[in-house]
Amino acid sequence: MARDAPPTLRGERLTLRPAVDEDVPALVAMLAEPEVASWWGRHDAARVRAELPGTFAIVVDGELRGWLHVSEETDPDYRHVGFDIALASAAQGRGLGPEALRIEVTGKQWWWEVRYFPPGRSEPVVSANELRLPVGEPVELRLSASDVIHSFWLPSIAGKRDMIPGRVNHLVLEVEQAGVYRGQCAEYCGGPHALMAFSVEVMEPAAFEQWLAQQAEGAELARERARAAPCRCGCSCGGAR
Repeated sequence: MARDAPPTLRGERLTLRPAVDEDVPALVAMLAEPEVASWWGRHDAARVRAELPGTFAIVVDGELRGWLHVSEETDPDYRHVGFDIALASAAQGRGLGPEALRIEVTGKQWWWEVRYFPPGRSEPVVSANELRLPVGEPVELRLSASDVIHSFWLPSIAGKRDMIPGRVNHLVLEVEQAGVYRGQCAEYCGGPHALMAFSVEVMEPAAFEQWLAQQAEGAELARERARAAPCRCGCSCGGAR
């Protein structure tokens, strides 16, 4: 329902406040970003200004980084999608540099593929159904799906993010406490959906780097063994397949 004086929520780094006319140029620019426009369509300044009632600005470290729009006609599912996109926009605005760790998480029926892309390494480190993170360091997750819609949910760390075939959603995590956390697919994806869980182990940075290096060495050793193995097809490919 509309409010005469919408509330302002303040945290240590984030403020959620009613959007004002001065926010319109920044909101138009955000809505022009390809990944956002594919959801919401193109918005010019006149349309954004007309929708200011019910629009909240998400301000991170003093800068406008996202928005939340709720209208009286909006159903609960649509509200959730709007809020999801607002948080994704705010996370991308943090501007992680090239030295940051990036991880691709792909939802599949009914398991998770996890690919780590640490800076300075040409080949990703690949694992399944487990996510490892360094404590106290920002990490970018790129979330997608290969078959049907899934939802990445870490109830103790972050909210839900939809994983949609053909799209990539972004989530930046910076976990401050080491430990083991449980995640779950929160979107029914058929069959044994309830068993589509994963674990998240948050480690000290040195232990994480050691684990990542060991995984990379093991993967390279497996590739070398595969290249050296004789081919069983009887051709002259030298084992390349």
